[in-house]
Amino acid sequence: MAKTNRTTDAAVEIRNYPAALIHKHNSEDGEYASFSFRWKDKWASCFLPSGALSPSTNRKGKTIEGRMNISLGAPDQVRNISIQEPDSSYTRTPMFNRTILAEITSQRESYLKSIAI
Repeated sequence: MAKTNRTTDAAVEIRNYPAALIHKHNSEDGEYASFSFRWKDKWASCFLPSGALSPSTNRKGKTIEGRMNISLGAPDQVRNISIQEPDSSYTRTPMFNRTILAEITSQRESYLKSIAI
């Protein structure tokens, strides 16, 4: 999973996130994206602001296939997260960007197991 996640006063950035957990959607209002992550042994998803995705690159500037960088914005910004319940319903929960990053970082091993082929 991402080795260099950054939280600064300017923005929360999730680097080298698995592209398999990023979903693109189309609606009448246009195209948008969301990403999934584990939250307390449940799947959660969050909509992304436009322009939040960028390709991950290595030190030489070459694109890393299957990985994306996600810029969530200010650490204190609150996002509505949808958490999937055991009965397949969803619960909306407000969460700070810094909390999302902390959970993704702490669940790194679970992510790798969940996307392993």
